[in-house]
Amino acid sequence: MRLRRLDLTRYGKFTDRSIDFGARPAEGPDFHIIYGPNEAGKSTTMQGWLDLLYGIPAQSRMDFLHPYGAMRLGACIEAGGDRHEVIRTKGRTGTLTDPAGNAIPEAMLQGILGGIDRAGYEAMFSLDDDTLEKGGESILSSQGDLGQMLFTASSGLAEMGQALDDLRARAQGFFRPTGRSGGLADLKKELAALDQAIQDKDMGAREYATLAQERDRAQEAWSGADAAQALTLRRLHEVERLLAALPLVMRLKRFEAELADLPVVAPLPEGWADELADLWRDHGQIAVRIEEQERQIAATRDELAAAVDDPAILAQADAMAAIEALKADRDGALRDLPNRRAEAASLQVQIDHLLRQLGHVDGDPAALLLPAPLVADLRALMERHSGVAAALDTAREETRAAAQRQAALAADAGGDAPSTPDLALLEQVVQGLARSDPEAALERAMTAHRAACDKRDAALARLAPWQGGGAALVALTVPTPARMQAWRQGLSEARHAIERDRAAIAQTTEDIALAEAALDAAVVPGEVTVAQAAEVRALRERLWSEHRAALTPDSADRFEAAMRQDDQLGAAQARAAADAQQRAQAQSRLASLGATLARQQARHDEALRADAQLRADLSAAVPQGLDPAMTLDALEDWMRRREVALEAHEAVQAAARDEQAAGDRVQTAQATLGSALSACGHGVAADTPLELLTLRARLLLDRARDQAAQAAARADAATDLARRQAAEARAEAAMQAWQAEWLAACAQTAFGDAGPTVAAMGEALDLLQQLDRHWTLLRQLTDRIAKMEGNCAAFDAAMADLARALALPADDGVTLWPVLRQRLQAAREGQAQAGRLRQRLQEAAQLADGLAQTQARHVARLDEMCAHFGGIGAEALQQTVAQAQRRDDLLAQRDHLARDICETMGTDQLEQAVSALDGLERPALAAERDGLSATQAQQAQALQALYATLSQAQARLDAVGGDDAVARLQAARQTLLLQIADAARGFLRLRLGAMAVDHALQGYRDTHRSAMMRRASEAFRTITRGEYSGLAAQPEAEREVLVAIGAEGGSKLARDLSKGTRFQLYLALRVAGYHEIAGARTTVPFIADDIMETFDDDRAAETFSLLADMAGIGQVIYLTHHRHLCDIARQVCPALRIHALG
Repeated sequence: MRLRRLDLTRYGKFTDRSIDFGARPAEGPDFHIIYGPNEAGKSTTMQGWLDLLYGIPAQSRMDFLHPYGAMRLGACIEAGGDRHEVIRTKGRTGTLTDPAGNAIPEAMLQGILGGIDRAGYEAMFSLDDDTLEKGGESILSSQGDLGQMLFTASSGLAEMGQALDDLRARAQGFFRPTGRSGGLADLKKELAALDQAIQDKDMGAREYATLAQERDRAQEAWSGADAAQALTLRRLHEVERLLAALPLVMRLKRFEAELADLPVVAPLPEGWADELADLWRDHGQIAVRIEEQERQIAATRDELAAAVDDPAILAQADAMAAIEALKADRDGALRDLPNRRAEAASLQVQIDHLLRQLGHVDGDPAALLLPAPLVADLRALMERHSGVAAALDTAREETRAAAQRQAALAADAGGDAPSTPDLALLEQVVQGLARSDPEAALERAMTAHRAACDKRDAALARLAPWQGGGAALVALTVPTPARMQAWRQGLSEARHAIERDRAAIAQTTEDIALAEAALDAAVVPGEVTVAQAAEVRALRERLWSEHRAALTPDSADRFEAAMRQDDQLGAAQARAAADAQQRAQAQSRLASLGATLARQQARHDEALRADAQLRADLSAAVPQGLDPAMTLDALEDWMRRREVALEAHEAVQAAARDEQAAGDRVQTAQATLGSALSACGHGVAADTPLELLTLRARLLLDRARDQAAQAAARADAATDLARRQAAEARAEAAMQAWQAEWLAACAQTAFGDAGPTVAAMGEALDLLQQLDRHWTLLRQLTDRIAKMEGNCAAFDAAMADLARALALPADDGVTLWPVLRQRLQAAREGQAQAGRLRQRLQEAAQLADGLAQTQARHVARLDEMCAHFGGIGAEALQQTVAQAQRRDDLLAQRDHLARDICETMGTDQLEQAVSALDGLERPALAAERDGLSATQAQQAQALQALYATLSQAQARLDAVGGDDAVARLQAARQTLLLQIADAARGFLRLRLGAMAVDHALQGYRDTHRSAMMRRASEAFRTITRGEYSGLAAQPEAEREVLVAIGAEGGSKLARDLSKGTRFQLYLALRVAGYHEIAGARTTVPFIADDIMETFDDDRAAETFSLLADMAGIGQVIYLTHHRHLCDIARQVCPALRIHALG
């Protein structure tokens, strides 16, 4: 299949653009370059070809000029000797038609493409800088694996290595035989945790009821203690509120007494106190500023009277500005005139010398100068002369050499070449053997067999102390994985149960000892009767009444003693109640702990018996030849080593079969090649080795190729001689045409029409160029000298007019000019100073008026304040305002205290709050508060201990869970088991998939390695320009890896190459892969998009030679924006066709 024409009718940036690739060359490569600058549409062209084949995507990015409905592509495709004109539009169905609009089935294009989809085409038949870089990285990720690298190069799937690594990593993330971590290990840990939780929560109903009763008793005791503490706290808060309100009432009375002593004045309006202070301050400052302004106004008037005033010189300011410019021009002219006149004289001398050299001493230079087009024509003819003459000499020499070459080839031939038999069958057989390489395959099979035997023997040795061969190992009876897992789980559960029960027994024994000690330490306190408490409380109330009536130290002491006795009796009652409750709780706890210890001992004995039984079963199942006392971990490790040994035994058997099959293929190839040689007339013995038969066949084929090459060389020599003779005739005609043009051009000059030589005309043109330059400079200097002399005269006339206007003598304008400039400067400065002083006077007068108005407003405001307070004087105003401000502050503080007292006492009536506090004494309230605080502290400590007991009981009850807790745990366990099964199936899919890919890659390597390795070696040697002589394969572990052979004999593994060299290796593998695909199926156009961005010219040339070889098989299209790459490709492949964009 090839692309004859691509029509970008309405697509991307293109409108009605067509690229015609023409017919396939009868001979030579079908190689094309599409060239265009950046943004010319090269990538759009490549995308358009793919959209034509596979349809325009629904969300195409090529609609920036033409809308979706108008997008249209077309092409002429050649396949199987037929041409197909197709048109592609954008839509959902029926987008492929012929030029007449008839629908074409998509199967037609798919049949031409051989079933390749879009992704496959982009992977196998296109190459760009990005895929080249990914291919180089794939060599690194594959670790140089030969099969993987060959498949990657043929398919274009550069991510194959990373995909395989991801598969293996995902599988190992779930299970790794030699590791203890991973998804499976985590799931097993979770399963063990669920089993432990089920065992912990599986408790009987009687034990659950006992725990519930303990919790209820603890709840009842805690609730009673909490209510008693609440009563104590309520009275304590009430006493503290009374103590806080008493000082506030005392401050309120002091404020009311101070208000009564202050005189009654008019209310002070808000803000008057601050305003009065500002008025007094500003009044004094304004008076000082008014006096200062009056002094400044008088001084400014004196300065204005002394300022300079010269109106006459100011009137001539514009005229003097014009004279200033004339003065600068005059000074410059006087400095420059002598030099310019000397330059003009020197130029005239040089012009006269040039006229003498040209043979026109008295001639007009302007008449000798030539027009610029004529000079350009003469110089162009002179430049062409050397090329035309050289081409003629070269053509004559090449014709002579071609004739000698033809004669030499004819002499070497000597006569008719001997006939050769038809070697097509022999060539086919030799190529088939080169691809399959049966001898190398046999050598690899033998090597693999030996390696497999060594690996099996090493694996069997690692099974010591067991001894035996592979067959005995296969027949050996071992425990199943499920049984091993059951043992591991059972031993783990028994060990955890033993350790758990042992720790629980120790803890319970310790708790029993503590409970017995607490019970023994509990002391029954002396009992306090209700009658005793009532008697003491009555005595306290009576002494309190007596103290309130007497208020003497003696009455206070008696009341304090009674109050202390009452507090001590209350505390003793609380302690007695708490101690009794604690003793009852300790007895109940001791009984509960005894029952718990008995249950724990029974469970511990059962776990010991289960552990002993499991270990006995394990010892009985250990295979014969091993230590029966070995641990479960040791047995599992030995069984893993057994699995490795079994795999090695199977690998030995498979390698033996492969070696036998490889030997059969060698014998078949030997018989086939011997028959082919006999058919060509070269009989061989039946036992001749395959290597010798191959060598004899290659010699026969090489001899036939040499004879064909000699005949082609004689034909090429005859064609070349005819082409050289035609080129010589064309060179003669070109020389005659040049001579005619030369004579016609010389006739238009002042040197006559005799036709001077090229050298003479070149010298004359150089002299005329110098004459033109000097003549132009002389005219410019003459004009400049005249202008300088005019500038001097203009300055003198202007100075005379200025002197007359100022009534001054005009004898010497140069001397007078600086005097007048100084006078003008002084007049301007005086004028500016007078303006500034007048402005200052105006501003000072305005400021003085503003200050006077402000002073008047301040006086009026002070009079208004004095009238508010009954017409007092200004001197008494400040004292009156201070007294009014103090009265307002006291009223505000009194109101604030009243609000605080009401808030503290919990009422909105001040009189009610004050009456409630009357008669209360602060010492008595303080003593009651201290007693309540001590009682509350004791109650809080007891409440905390009761709450701890309640929390422990509730925690023991919560640990058991609800009635369905065990059922929920069992359901979670079954769900987890299903999850483990699903994950195990996924793991098997991943492992089997990776193994299948590895096996497929190994088969692909064995089938294609010979031909692809040879082509890849040649391509790699070409691209690296001989730095590497080729590629080879060497075994590594269970695979073969690629090795690059250096030109000096050294070698490097493919994964150890530098980044740039890996890119070149991938390109060489892709070239070999293309040839491999082309040998198995019909080719499609191969497209490469600027893959040589970083290549130097030499490597680019070598790469183009490889692409040209590919173009000998199928169509190759290269897209670039580098012009020099087009020239390099043209040198490498003269038959190349270049198509320009933009």
